[in-house]
Amino acid sequence: MSNVVINPYNFVVSGSVVTSDTAISAGGGTSSATTNAQTSSSYVWSNITAISSARQYCFGTGNADNFTVAGGHNVDNSQTWNGSSWATEIALNTERRDTTATAGAYNDMIVVAGRNNSGTLLNSSATFNGTTWSAGASVVTAREHPCGSGESDSMLVAGGYDGVATTDKVDSYDGSSFSVETVMPTASYGQSMGASAFDSAHVAGGNVAMSGTYDGTTWTNTTELSVPTTHYGAGGGDRDEHLFMSGYSSGTNYDTSYLWNGTAWETKDDLTVAKRGVAGDCTAR
Repeated sequence: MSNVVINPYNFVVSGSVVTSDTAISAGGGTSSATTNAQTSSSYVWSNITAISSARQYCFGTGNADNFTVAGGHNVDNSQTWNGSSWATEIALNTERRDTTATAGAYNDMIVVAGRNNSGTLLNSSATFNGTTWSAGASVVTAREHPCGSGESDSMLVAGGYDGVATTDKVDSYDGSSFSVETVMPTASYGQSMGASAFDSAHVAGGNVAMSGTYDGTTWTNTTELSVPTTHYGAGGGDRDEHLFMSGYSSGTNYDTSYLWNGTAWETKDDLTVAKRGVAGDCTAR
């Protein structure tokens, strides 16, 4: 029975299963990149086998059972976790870092915007089918450090830095092209997003405090994190179950994790190490 509620924090949404209590975090770092990887069980974090390449400001999607981590500063490959080990690294189609705007599954993934290793802003996307990376659709706005989430054919991308200023711009993806959506109430970059589709999302954190939901037309402010300007963290889930992990604010790297339950934030167990620029998620698709 595919739509049985397994527990209060593990339910089916639009073909995906949010598993905020079985999440994964890989890469990141403090002053330098790390190979650290860890998973949570009932929100308790434990280290797992390290990834092959140290990577920071990387991206990924999946959960503790299946997860693909990719990119990062001076890293141009991806690596997939199967619940017990990491597979051989696979080359990206183009260098990419400084984005957490990803959607879909560990083997059906899209990543949007960011920068290459020369620092050039990217107005492109890329897709991954489990074995090969390919060029995707052009993005409306080139930017670094946007957030994004959803399905591979229904995704929301928000915020970032466009090379001139922090932006409030928001785009959606329908599986073939990107379209402009309602701007965020506050311009910010480095946020985290949980979304089941482009019209059902929750965004939190950022270099400028912002926490809110989007329904495809309107943004609604929600309660902010206890450290509202935590950015460069990771997270995943959907509008009503959004896990936010790690991050950075005012010179401090964080090992914290919080769960947005649709109404309020719940404090969960700390990760094993504090770091920023991580890849992490908690969604099985």
